[in-house]
This record gives sequence, structure tokens and C-alpha cells, in this order.
Amino acid sequence: MKRFEVLNRDLNIHRHYLLEASAGTGKTFSIENLYVRLLIEDPICHVDQILVVTFTRAATSELKERIHKNIERSLSFIISGDIENSPDFVKKILECKTQTKKVKRRLEQALADFEEAFITTIHAFCERTLKECSFIFDEETEAMNDLVQSNEIRKVIHDFFITGLNQGSYSTVQLKFVLSKYGNDIRRVENALLNLLSRGLKIVSTECFEALFKNFSERFVLIQNKYQSEKILEDFYQLAPSFKKITNRQKEINPDILQNIKYFSSLFDQEFTKNAFEKLVSEGLTYAKVLHPDNMKCKAALPENLHYPELVNFVQENLHPIINEACDPYVILGRMAHDCQKLLENYLSHEEKYQYDDLLKKMLRRSCGANFANRIRGQYNAVIIDEFQDTDPIQWGIFRQLFLKDPEKRSHLYLVGDPKQSIYAFRQADIYTYMSAAESLGEDHLYSLDTNYRSEPRLVDAMNALFAKERIPEFFHLPKLMKSISCKQVFSGKQSNQIEFHDDKGSIHFIIGEGKKSGSKWPPKPLQEELFYSTIVNEMIRMKNECNISFSQWAILVRDRYQAEDFSRYCERFSVPTRKQKQKILLKSPAFQSTKELLEALNHPKDISALKILFGGSLLRWTHHQLKQLDEEDVLLGVCEKWSHLREKALKKGFAEFIDQLLRTTWKDSGTLYESMIQYSEEFFHEFVQICDLISEFQYQQNGSLIRCQQYLNDFETMEFNDDEGLKCHQNRDAETAEILTIHMSKGLEFDIVVPLGLMNRTPKKDNFIPVQNDSEGHLVAITDPESDLYRNFQKEIDSEKMRQLYVALTRAKHRLYVPIAIEENGSGEIMEGESSPIELFLSHFNHGENFVDWIDREGHQHNISYSLATSISPAPYKFVAQEIDLKCPEKVTIPGTQQVIKSFSSLTKSLTSTSLLNPPHDFNNPDKSPHTIPSGRDIGLLIHLILETISYEKVEQSFNSKDLKALIEPFTKNSLFHEWSDVIGEIIFNTLKKPFVNGVSLSEIPSESRFHEIEFLYPNNPSDNLLKGVIDFVFECSGLYYIVDWKSNWLGSSCDDYHADNLEQAMKEHDYYFQAAIYQQALERYLKPFETRSFEECFGGTYYLFLRGMNFHNDSGVCFIDRERAQLQLCYPGS
Repeated sequence: MKRFEVLNRDLNIHRHYLLEASAGTGKTFSIENLYVRLLIEDPICHVDQILVVTFTRAATSELKERIHKNIERSLSFIISGDIENSPDFVKKILECKTQTKKVKRRLEQALADFEEAFITTIHAFCERTLKECSFIFDEETEAMNDLVQSNEIRKVIHDFFITGLNQGSYSTVQLKFVLSKYGNDIRRVENALLNLLSRGLKIVSTECFEALFKNFSERFVLIQNKYQSEKILEDFYQLAPSFKKITNRQKEINPDILQNIKYFSSLFDQEFTKNAFEKLVSEGLTYAKVLHPDNMKCKAALPENLHYPELVNFVQENLHPIINEACDPYVILGRMAHDCQKLLENYLSHEEKYQYDDLLKKMLRRSCGANFANRIRGQYNAVIIDEFQDTDPIQWGIFRQLFLKDPEKRSHLYLVGDPKQSIYAFRQADIYTYMSAAESLGEDHLYSLDTNYRSEPRLVDAMNALFAKERIPEFFHLPKLMKSISCKQVFSGKQSNQIEFHDDKGSIHFIIGEGKKSGSKWPPKPLQEELFYSTIVNEMIRMKNECNISFSQWAILVRDRYQAEDFSRYCERFSVPTRKQKQKILLKSPAFQSTKELLEALNHPKDISALKILFGGSLLRWTHHQLKQLDEEDVLLGVCEKWSHLREKALKKGFAEFIDQLLRTTWKDSGTLYESMIQYSEEFFHEFVQICDLISEFQYQQNGSLIRCQQYLNDFETMEFNDDEGLKCHQNRDAETAEILTIHMSKGLEFDIVVPLGLMNRTPKKDNFIPVQNDSEGHLVAITDPESDLYRNFQKEIDSEKMRQLYVALTRAKHRLYVPIAIEENGSGEIMEGESSPIELFLSHFNHGENFVDWIDREGHQHNISYSLATSISPAPYKFVAQEIDLKCPEKVTIPGTQQVIKSFSSLTKSLTSTSLLNPPHDFNNPDKSPHTIPSGRDIGLLIHLILETISYEKVEQSFNSKDLKALIEPFTKNSLFHEWSDVIGEIIFNTLKKPFVNGVSLSEIPSESRFHEIEFLYPNNPSDNLLKGVIDFVFECSGLYYIVDWKSNWLGSSCDDYHADNLEQAMKEHDYYFQAAIYQQALERYLKPFETRSFEECFGGTYYLFLRGMNFHNDSGVCFIDRERAQLQLCYPGS
């Protein structure tokens, strides 16, 4: 394979390349320089003619930034004429003076147009391309508008549970098998189905219960009349002593086994029914299981005088496989997943949504069309695919079809990756796709990067020694191709900043520990802690104390999040700070549940049980004894009084002020709640504060009530967390902490010192669904026979990927590697395929099976490789030395300009005092429920505002009376104080939205494109230069005019008659609503100005103030209309 030198002026870049980039050899450096060369070397490409594809959004952002900086750097060389420091291909341009001005112009143009650069993920490329082409061609296209969310898939699964589990497809016994496998937890079954549906592969179905019964019956009937039940039983009595686990020491047959055998033999004397089949499925056909050849005693022989010696074999070969399929929980789950998948496909089609892999499949189908393919080929002259080893057959099929099979050869493909780092098979990444691409391009297009710029020379030399072909000739085995690839040696780049460790350990140091296996896992958790965790933490503390090597220079690569938690907790015991790369989601934080309990208690102040749950939870952590004291009236009264005071703060000042006051409150003798929480857990406190900040921000932005805040928190459980950093627990990235991350997450990263802890862990077989590639489409198959060739080949592929994981883990370090090796004391040496740890696989292949320690003793020193035995000495806790910080008072800063104050209608009118003698209702338990008795106050106003803002106006229009709205209203009221007032609120909403207004048109009849909810405004209030802010409840357009609507929940009396024009006028003046209407009118005029060509006088119809309690169909009660002139008059003459 030839060497790829991207800086070499003589390299012809205008051709196909497959570039194998070993770890640390400058893959991204090559891409960013290749990009610049494509911009400046004839035939040139513009930025919108170069497609760069990678596989994550984070990688996309980093790549885009680096390419942009490299264009700037290259331009600076051209402008300065710095031949000495510029790369070779730039020197060529500088040496030719006539080229300089042209190249400068091209690079400047590239920077100016860089927003058009298409550096993206494969899915984003497909999505954009399909949308751009959807209206260009006449071919019929499937609509794909939105990506389906996981909560929608869960809903499909729920629907399947309700409608899809019919008796013909699934028996009750089968469903019990599945539930039992998942701990009788339906949520776990749901998660398992969700996982299968999210893998993007077609799930292969198996026969339904009805078909299995029919198949079994047909075979059973063939033998039913040949055998007699009594003789079958007699044969069993003779066979039983020759088989294990049938009889006890007294030669008595196990009663349960005997009962099942008697039942089976009785079936030969009666009609075979579905109930009989279900019974056999429930006990697994005991006759075949206990008489299986593998269960036969070593020295036993079969009796010679059996009535039916052939029956056992017939049952095991013809009947038992059907029973096994019928009772295998994974086979049943696979069929459930298959049926769910069909429902999901219908849902996606109906809702015009898609899953990620649907995009790829659709793109591949469209790529086969000549018109579509030619359009894409014409757009891009160069296509760079980063991390190519992570592609799957469909993704490669798209690029091969579009660019490799182009008869006019208009585009060049640059495939950049490393097959040794293909470790994402669980995401359908396929190393064989890489090998297929290499074969398609041909040997002449295969190049490599062979200089490691990441690791210091001593570590590179040590790695070359470990991976040398003569020591591991078949490093990376490819079972499907029945061949192997070796690990190529790399050269060391310049490395000036070597770390001196002041010890005798090599650049690769193995930590070897031996212990006994206990349980199913290896190494067992106690052994990991006692030997390996202690050795590693001791070394971290020693290096910090003796060499001043920061904890942040360490990276611990773990197998999974459970090992990450274990190691993190161990470090915490010895004051070694760590952070986990994978951020915890707030939803899974204990603080989330505590915040839910807090809001529940706030919104239900009369619910003593809600208060007790809060006080007994993780937030206040009252003991059982303290909670019992709440049964005493005086104690309860004192607590409720303090809680009522806090709740008042929340209602008047907002949630943020409430939390501040709550943390300062003393509930126990130990100090304030803040002090108590910090003492309990700083992590819990910070997560609690983060959740409260999100709620406070929501309340501020949405002007939300406590009820809406609680609903917002409940909505967390259905949110998608993948890309929303605000919903993940914050971590201090600047702190001196050791990094803990999985081997998969470490790919592409580098650290000074690396401990690949997860390499020593074995992986028990657990995947009962394996991917099978048929043509270009993958399928998921449930495995019924672990000894089948299909499953054994799959385990070989798993072992092959583990060796690639080992390569990834060992190539993350820049200066030193600590590699743990766990040796099983008195181990048998035999480990099932697919279960060995990566380090065990490595050692089994190393140097033709030579003892690894012997090799290190003999040759380790010359290669900078060493080892030591793991020690069980507990570390001495690390003592932090606080650094004194010289704090200086900041200089006074004067901000130029005039100070502006933001004011609202409420702040402008807060001096107004109500003169009304009305006594509005406040009794939530009033049996007489009507719009005039519903409790008054801020909460009901906010709740009705929320409903009017979010309810479906189309569904209201379709309703005939207020009772039709019950299903729409109850989701808003079920967690509130108004849950018993749903019918009344429905009546208010119905009367408001169905009442005819302009030209006899009701609000529910206004089309969605002509309705505008919650319009925020902020504008200068001349001549004071202060700013006015606020929110207009509702704006609609009707008959060419715009109207403002403001919802008012004011209580004016006990009947609709109290909402006549005179009372409305009095309320409008008392609360200065005419002034508010004038403010809204000015705001709307400013809002419409950019796009409305008519003058405001021509397009504005007026303002409606709707007093919601008084709305009805028979008269104009509850409606106050303000025309433009009246509002203008109010601005000029307040109080008029």
C-alpha cells in the first residue's frame, strides 16, 4: 500500500482514493489539507462542490472548524509570501508568482462562501438531497416530514399490547414466558421491543401460535394411533434410571416429571386440542427434555425390551423443535417486534414520518434512478467520507451508486478510515463494507498514512513491538472472508514534549492480577476493586504527589457505564476527582424525583400525604420518627404555616425566589436546607439547582403558573435528550479530574495517560438477536440454537471486533499505557467463543502462545514494556492543597449611553387600587359548579390561558356542546387544583371559542394560518426612552382585518347578567384596560409594519376584551369591543 503525503506538491489529488489512516497518523490533518488543495489546484472546486461526510454532529462541527482555519492559514501564507514555513503544495504556488493572485482570490472566495460548504452527516446529506429533489422529478415520492421520536414508537408498542396480542398469534402461556424473562415487568418488555425497533433492521418473524399448533398436530396425528399410553408409560419407567435428574437416591421418579409424562402419554388416547398443545408448551415437553441423549448417565445403557424404542427419537426430532420455538421467550419477543414493526410502518406512512434508516433506504432507491443520480453527480466534484470504516452496506451503496458508477466520472471519492478501528457493529457498521470498497477501487487507489504524531517515540516503538506481524500474524481475523489482516508498523513523528515519569516503568506497563472466579462475571467486582482499582488509584496519587502529573491527564477506559460508576465511587473514597464522559440525564437524577415531589406539594397544599412524601424524600430527608410527629396537630400546624408562607412566595415572586427562600429555611436542627443538602451530596445539590433553573427559566419565558411548571417537568419524561445539553447534568470541564469513558466513546480522542480497564472484562453471551445480511438489506433474527453455524459465526465476529476494540483502546495514549491483565486462578483455560475479554484474546494470539510474562522478562526492556503485580494495598486518600488566589477588586466600568428601564403594563398600573366590593369565590369544594363559582385568582387565569393557547381549535369547531371537550380539557386539569372543575372549564372554552364574532365568524372557525397566540413585544416608549414589554394573548385575521383578543377571567358577579356593558365598562376603567389595549395596539402596529403594505388604519379592526365567565350565545354579555380611536384617545388622555 502506497504512502499518502497530502502536502507533497507532486501528489495527484484528482482521482479516487481509499486512505487507510492508522490511529494518530493525522487523518483530519490530511482531510483539511486535501480540502484546500481541491479549492486551489486545477481543476478547482468551489466550496459548494465539495461534499464532506462524517458520522456524528460533534465530528461535523470539529471538522468544519478545522477546515475553515486551514483555509485561513493557507491564505495567510499566500499573503505573507512565507515560503519557509508553508506546506510544500503552497510553496509551489509561491514559487510561481503568476499563480499567487489567482489562488489568493480563490481562498478569499472560499472563506466568503464558507457558509455554503456542505460538511455534514450521512443522514443530513440524504435528508437535504431528498428534499431538494422532491419537486424536481415526476417520480412518485413517499412523504417524510419529521423524524419519529421514541415516545411515538412507545405509543405504537402500547397500541400493539392492546390490539395485537390476539389468541391466534400468541397464547397466554407464551406471553407469560416473555414477562417472566423480563422480571414480570411490562416496562422492560416495552424497552426490549423499543430497542429492537430502533436498530433499523427488518425483524424476521416466526410462526404464530396457531401455525405452530397446526404443524405440531399434523405430526402428532401421524403417530397417535401407533402408540398406546400405557406402553409409553411403561417404557418411561424402564428408561428413567438411565438418565440424570429424573429419580432421587431412592430411585423414585420426581413427581412433577412423572405427572408431565403421564399427561403426554394420555394424549395418545384422546383428540389432540389447542389446550393440550398449550399445556405441552407450558412445561416444555418434559418427555423430550429428560430423555435427551445429553442427559444420559455416563455408564448407562438403554433397555433392550422397550415397546417403542423409536418414539424418543421421533419426538425429539419432529415434535420437540416446535415446542422449543413455541416456548422460547426471545423467539416470541422477535415475533412481537415483527408485528410492532408492521404497525410502526403503518404509523410512519400515515403520519408522514420516518426513522433514520428509512432515509438511507429511500436515498439508495432514488440513487438508482438516472435523472436523480445525474443531478447529484453534477453538484459535487469531490466527495470526502471520513470514518469510512463505520459505514454500513446501505451507506456505501449510496455513494458507490452515485459517484463510483458514474459513467462520465465527474466526481472523485476520497474514502478515509481505518479497518482496525471498526468497532460499531451494534450500529450496523460493517468492516466488510470497507473491504468491499477497497476491492471496488482496486489496488492502485489504496494509500495509507503511516506516521504517528500522537504518541511519543518510546510509546510508538513499544506498540510496534506488541503489534508486530511476526508476533501476531493474524491480528485482525475476518471470519466471513476466512482471512486475516495484520497490523502495519508506523513511524514516529516529532514529539518534543515528553513527560518524565521518574520511575522504571515502561511506556506500556502491564498490571497483572490473579484471583478466583466467583459468580458468572470475570473478573468479579471484589477482585477488580481489591487488585486493579487500588493499584491504579495508588499510581494516580503517587504521580500527582511525586511528578505533579495532574489527575486530568488520566483517562480510564471502561467496558460500560456500570464499571464507570464502580470506578468513580472507588476514586471518591480516596478523594481522587473523576468525571464521566457520558453525561447523566437529569431525568435519571434522584434530584428529578425530588423536584417532582416539591411541585406536587406546592400545587396541592391541602394534601398532607404529598407534604409527607416531600419531607420524607431525598430533598429534606426526614426520618420516620420526624414524619410521625406530623400526626401531632401542633407540629403539623407549624409545618403547614411555614410551607404556606413559602408557597405564597412562589405565587407572588415566582419559582426562583421560592427556591432561594427554601434553601435558606431551617427544617431540622442541623442548619439550613442548603447546608444539609451540601453535606448529604454536592452532586445531588447541583443537579437539583440545575433542574430548578430550568423550571425558573421556563416560568419566566412562558409566564407560567406552578401548574404549568409541574406539567413542564412531567414532559421531561417524553423528551428526546440526545442533543439537548440543557437536559443533561452539568459537569465542570475545567476541574482537575480524571476522565472516565467507555472504549467506544474514546475513539478519536487522545490522552496523556490511559488505563484501558475494560479490556480485562469478559462478555457473557447476551445478544439473542443477530444481524444477518441478505443482499444489501440487513435482518434481525432470533437465535433458537446456540450451536448453530449462524450463531457460532456471529460469536467469531464478536471476538474479531474485540481485537479491534483492543487496538482502539491501546492507541489513545500519548505518553503511557497501564494495561490490566486478570488471570483466573485454577482456570480451565477454555472460554466459549464470544465470551473472552479483549486482553485474553490478545494473549492467546501473542507470539504463538508463548507465556507473555516470559516474553516481557526477555525482550520487554528493549521495547520499553514492563509489568508489575497488582497490589491490594488501599491508597492513602489524596490531600488537596488549596492554592491562594489573589483577588483584586475590578475597576469601575462606566457604560456609555442613557439608562433604559423595561416596564410592563402591570408595573405602570401597580399603583391602582381596586374599589370593588365584590367577593369572588374561592371554595374548591363548592358542589354548585359553574363559570360563576369556579375559584377566582391567578391560577385559574393562567390555566385557562394555557388551554386557549394550546387546545385544538379545529376539534372545538367539530364539537356540538361543551361535554365534547372533556377529553381535551382533562389533560390540563388532572394534576391541578381544578381537576373537579373540568366540565366548567370546558363550558367556558366552548362558549368563548364558539361564540360568533366578526361577520358571524367564531374564533374556532378562524384558520390556523390566521391565528397568532402569545405575541411577545418589546419597544421604546417615546419620549421617555423606556422600553415597554408584554404579551398579546391572541391576534386573528378575518375579512382582511387584524383583531386583538385579550382573555379576562375576572369575576364580576354570580350570573351572566352581571357581565352587561355597564359592568364591563366599570371593570375596564377600574383596571385601566383601555390603556392596556392602547399598548397592545401600538405593539401590533409595529409587529405588522415589516410585511403589511396597508396602513394600520386600513388593516386593523379593533380589540376584543373577553370576560370569559360571562360568555354565552344569547347576548353580547362578557364582550367589550374597543375600536382604534378609543385606544388612541386613551394614549393621549389617560383615564378618558
